[in-house]
Amino acid sequence: MGWTEMQEKAIKEPVKDILVSAAAGSGKTAVLVERIMSKVLDKNAPVDIDRFLVVTFTNAAAAQMKDKITARLYDELDREPDSEHLMKQLVLVNRANIMTIDSFCYSVVKENISLLDIDSDFSIGDTGILELIRQEALEETLHNAYEREDNRTFRRLLDRYAGDRNDDALRELVGRIFRIAESFPEPEKWYENAKKEFEISSADEVAGLKWIKEYTRYAKGVAGDALKSARSLLTAVEEEAPYNTAVIESDIEHLTRLSSAANMAEFCAEYKVGFKTYARRPKEYDKDTHDRLKAVRDDYKKALDSKHLPVFGYEDIYSEIGNLSEGLLPLIELTVEFAKAYKEHKAKRRLMDFADVEHFALRLCCAGYDGDGNPLPTAVGRSMSERFDEIYIDEYQDSNFLQEDILRCVSLEYTGRHNMFMVGDVKQSIYRFRLARPDIFIKKYGTFPERKDSELIELSNNFRSRACVLDTVNEFFEKLMHADVGGIEYEEKVRLVPTKAFPVDEKGNLK
Repeated sequence: MGWTEMQEKAIKEPVKDILVSAAAGSGKTAVLVERIMSKVLDKNAPVDIDRFLVVTFTNAAAAQMKDKITARLYDELDREPDSEHLMKQLVLVNRANIMTIDSFCYSVVKENISLLDIDSDFSIGDTGILELIRQEALEETLHNAYEREDNRTFRRLLDRYAGDRNDDALRELVGRIFRIAESFPEPEKWYENAKKEFEISSADEVAGLKWIKEYTRYAKGVAGDALKSARSLLTAVEEEAPYNTAVIESDIEHLTRLSSAANMAEFCAEYKVGFKTYARRPKEYDKDTHDRLKAVRDDYKKALDSKHLPVFGYEDIYSEIGNLSEGLLPLIELTVEFAKAYKEHKAKRRLMDFADVEHFALRLCCAGYDGDGNPLPTAVGRSMSERFDEIYIDEYQDSNFLQEDILRCVSLEYTGRHNMFMVGDVKQSIYRFRLARPDIFIKKYGTFPERKDSELIELSNNFRSRACVLDTVNEFFEKLMHADVGGIEYEEKVRLVPTKAFPVDEKGNLK
């Protein structure tokens, strides 16, 4: 079977920042291998296999990728047994940069260990050993808090978060906050920013809080979805006429104002207006039709009910922040104290975890950030970027901010050239519990089509499943998946397209 139009585009598109949204069963690995091989086998300007950085999600995926490329090289050598270039590639493939992000960061740190103030004989700790060290550091942190002469703040923390018999819930909270902070490029800055969200002196400052802006965006999205339902309902009512259309038109006006509110204060003011309470029925109507259409209105009204979408004025939020800060600020401080203790305990044993390695790699490769938040490479980052003609990132939906900045610093972005080829599918993002940030993928998915230096390519053809399976999947997800649930709209361009030909019997039935 030949390549589809979009697969061929992904393979042949000139080097730039390319995001490939590869649906399940769309042949993304085959496309990745073919794109790499097309450059290695280019008759006019062949590229050595070690000129690529290929970052995979698991060691197994890296090994599979390397095996496929090696097999292709042997196939090509069978066709051209005298090719010195192919013989060279079979030697180079053994040291090709096809690895996980953890392995890449480890190699960066090991290569530049002299630039860091750490022991050169460090090692990556075993998962079990690191967990014991983590528990030891947490035990020490809590013991110190219990033993302080003035520990009233800590006592209040226990009252708020610990159970009646133990402090397990508090321990779990500290661990969760620590893991989140470690997934960011600058954990210390993350802690400081988190505290600032609760250090406000008046209700007027509420509007500028990041989480208020995010919640306002979410609330407007809920109103926007309800608006779509209301407009569909109006069309149905006009056709089947069991309602007075004036009340639906009023709903549409109300929802339009909600979904276009400039801020939470404006949203809150309109929210208080509410919906009209009833819709007059005609004297004669079909009960089934009426109940069906009434259920639509009840559903979108319910979505904006205060039980499902709490909405408060700035004064109420300011008051609540005051209550929250009494517990959250000490909780953040306790987590900072634990982070320091954990780092010290690992240093004593000359051990690191992979989060440590990633942060050291960022320190080596990133000199800081510009005014727009873009990472600026160090001399090490710029030197490494010269090694790679192109950077490939598999399972891109499972990257986090820290990994993103490291890879950008070893790309050619700082020169004005763009050479990152990112493959993933936000619909398959299941690793939020491991602090993956699919919003990185989603942001690029939304902006790449508008940028001159980037390209978005959709691979929606499925080569794995029968049409009856894919039709069912599409039917479910076009109803369930929306921008606020899953990150993207499940629209026509992302539907799974049955492509594989399955054998049939004489009557045309699938075998």
